[in-house]
Amino acid sequence: MPEKTFTFTGWNAVIVGIVLLAILISRLMSFGNNTDPELREALLRQLNSEFYPNQVSRMEALIAQQDSSVLEEGVGDVLTSTLDILSVQTSYPFLDFSSPRIIIVKVTYDLGDNTGFKKQYYRYKYGMIGNSWQYQRESNVISYYLNFM
Repeated sequence: MPEKTFTFTGWNAVIVGIVLLAILISRLMSFGNNTDPELREALLRQLNSEFYPNQVSRMEALIAQQDSSVLEEGVGDVLTSTLDILSVQTSYPFLDFSSPRIIIVKVTYDLGDNTGFKKQYYRYKYGMIGNSWQYQRESNVISYYLNFM
Protein backbone atom coordinates (compact mmCIF):
# COMPACT_ATOMS: atom_id res chain seq x y z
CA MET A 1 0.00 0.00 0.00
CA PRO A 2 1.54 3.34 -0.99
CA GLU A 3 2.10 5.98 1.67
CA LYS A 4 0.04 9.13 1.54
CA THR A 5 1.60 12.43 2.49
CA PHE A 6 -0.01 15.79 2.92
CA THR A 7 1.82 19.01 2.25
CA PHE A 8 0.32 22.35 3.00
CA THR A 9 1.89 25.45 1.56
CA GLY A 10 0.83 29.04 1.23
CA TRP A 11 -2.82 29.79 1.91
CA ASN A 12 -3.66 26.11 2.48
CA ALA A 13 -1.23 26.02 5.42
CA VAL A 14 -2.76 29.20 6.86
CA ILE A 15 -6.30 27.80 6.58
CA VAL A 16 -5.32 24.48 8.17
CA GLY A 17 -3.52 26.35 10.98
CA ILE A 18 -6.57 28.54 11.65
CA VAL A 19 -8.89 25.52 11.73
CA LEU A 20 -6.62 23.67 14.17
CA LEU A 21 -6.31 26.76 16.34
CA ALA A 22 -10.10 27.19 16.40
CA ILE A 23 -10.56 23.56 17.43
CA LEU A 24 -7.98 23.95 20.20
CA ILE A 25 -9.51 27.17 21.53
CA SER A 26 -13.04 25.78 21.52
CA ARG A 27 -11.81 22.65 23.33
CA LEU A 28 -10.08 24.70 26.02
CA MET A 29 -13.26 26.74 26.48
CA SER A 30 -15.21 23.58 27.33
CA PHE A 31 -13.17 23.20 30.56
CA GLY A 32 -14.21 25.21 33.53
CA ASN A 33 -15.09 25.50 37.18
CA ASN A 34 -18.54 24.34 38.08
CA THR A 35 -20.54 25.90 40.89
CA ASP A 36 -23.70 23.83 40.45
CA PRO A 37 -24.91 22.93 43.97
CA GLU A 38 -26.53 19.72 42.67
CA LEU A 39 -23.16 18.53 41.34
CA ARG A 40 -21.38 19.45 44.57
CA GLU A 41 -23.99 17.49 46.55
CA ALA A 42 -23.57 14.45 44.27
CA LEU A 43 -19.78 14.66 44.58
CA LEU A 44 -19.94 15.01 48.35
CA ARG A 45 -22.16 11.95 48.54
CA GLN A 46 -19.75 9.96 46.35
CA LEU A 47 -16.63 11.08 48.22
CA ASN A 48 -18.23 10.36 51.59
CA SER A 49 -19.10 6.85 50.48
CA GLU A 50 -15.39 6.31 49.74
CA PHE A 51 -14.03 8.28 52.72
CA TYR A 52 -15.96 6.93 55.71
CA PRO A 53 -15.38 3.19 55.18
CA ASN A 54 -11.66 4.01 55.12
CA GLN A 55 -12.07 5.88 58.40
CA VAL A 56 -13.82 2.88 59.96
CA SER A 57 -10.97 0.58 58.95
CA ARG A 58 -8.45 3.06 60.40
CA MET A 59 -10.42 3.11 63.65
CA GLU A 60 -10.52 -0.71 63.79
CA ALA A 61 -6.76 -0.86 63.25
CA LEU A 62 -6.21 1.64 66.07
CA ILE A 63 -8.46 -0.29 68.45
CA ALA A 64 -6.54 -3.50 67.70
CA GLN A 65 -3.30 -1.89 68.96
CA GLN A 66 -2.31 -2.25 72.61
CA ASP A 67 -0.62 1.14 73.07
CA SER A 68 -3.09 3.60 74.62
CA SER A 69 -1.13 6.75 73.66
CA VAL A 70 -1.13 5.74 70.00
CA LEU A 71 -4.83 4.92 70.30
CA GLU A 72 -5.69 8.34 71.76
CA GLU A 73 -3.69 10.23 69.13
CA GLY A 74 -5.04 8.13 66.26
CA VAL A 75 -8.65 8.36 67.40
CA GLY A 76 -8.28 12.13 67.68
CA ASP A 77 -7.00 12.30 64.10
CA VAL A 78 -9.83 10.12 62.81
CA LEU A 79 -12.52 12.08 64.63
CA THR A 80 -11.26 15.51 63.57
CA SER A 81 -10.70 14.69 59.90
CA THR A 82 -13.31 16.22 57.61
CA LEU A 83 -13.93 16.13 53.91
CA ASP A 84 -13.68 19.54 52.21
CA ILE A 85 -14.23 19.97 48.47
CA LEU A 86 -11.82 22.65 47.27
CA SER A 87 -12.62 22.83 43.55
CA VAL A 88 -14.85 21.18 40.99
CA GLN A 89 -13.92 21.36 37.31
CA THR A 90 -15.86 19.84 34.47
CA SER A 91 -14.97 18.69 30.99
CA TYR A 92 -17.99 18.90 28.72
CA PRO A 93 -18.06 16.84 25.53
CA PHE A 94 -16.72 18.85 22.65
CA LEU A 95 -18.91 17.51 19.84
CA ASP A 96 -22.00 16.34 21.74
CA PHE A 97 -25.10 18.49 21.51
CA SER A 98 -27.63 16.01 22.87
CA SER A 99 -29.05 15.39 26.30
CA PRO A 100 -28.04 13.68 28.55
CA ARG A 101 -24.36 14.49 28.31
CA ILE A 102 -21.47 12.47 29.62
CA ILE A 103 -19.31 14.86 31.64
CA ILE A 104 -15.96 14.15 33.25
CA VAL A 105 -15.61 15.88 36.62
CA LYS A 106 -12.30 16.65 38.31
CA VAL A 107 -12.68 17.24 42.03
CA THR A 108 -9.91 18.46 44.34
CA TYR A 109 -10.51 17.79 48.01
CA ASP A 110 -8.78 17.74 51.37
CA LEU A 111 -9.40 15.23 54.14
CA GLY A 112 -8.09 17.48 56.89
CA ASP A 113 -5.61 14.83 58.07
CA ASN A 114 -2.42 16.53 56.82
CA THR A 115 -2.07 14.18 53.86
CA GLY A 116 -2.43 17.00 51.34
CA PHE A 117 -4.85 17.67 48.54
CA LYS A 118 -6.24 14.81 46.51
CA LYS A 119 -7.67 14.82 42.98
CA GLN A 120 -10.26 12.41 41.73
CA TYR A 121 -11.91 12.07 38.32
CA TYR A 122 -15.49 10.86 37.92
CA ARG A 123 -17.78 10.27 34.98
CA TYR A 124 -21.27 11.71 35.44
CA LYS A 125 -24.32 11.75 33.24
CA TYR A 126 -25.90 15.19 33.21
CA GLY A 127 -29.54 15.62 32.25
CA MET A 128 -30.48 19.19 31.49
CA ILE A 129 -34.12 18.55 32.24
CA GLY A 130 -34.37 18.62 36.01
CA ASN A 131 -30.65 19.42 36.40
CA SER A 132 -29.84 15.84 37.40
CA TRP A 133 -26.33 14.47 37.93
CA GLN A 134 -26.00 10.69 37.89
CA TYR A 135 -22.74 9.03 38.94
CA GLN A 136 -21.55 6.43 36.45
CA ARG A 137 -18.00 5.43 37.37
CA GLU A 138 -14.52 6.64 38.19
CA SER A 139 -12.60 8.17 35.34
CA ASN A 140 -9.04 9.33 34.67
CA VAL A 141 -7.07 12.34 33.54
CA ILE A 142 -6.91 11.13 29.93
CA SER A 143 -10.69 10.99 29.68
CA TYR A 144 -10.88 14.46 31.23
CA TYR A 145 -8.76 16.03 28.51
CA LEU A 146 -9.99 13.89 25.61
CA ASN A 147 -13.73 14.18 26.25
CA PHE A 148 -14.67 14.91 22.64
CA MET A 149 -17.96 13.12 22.05
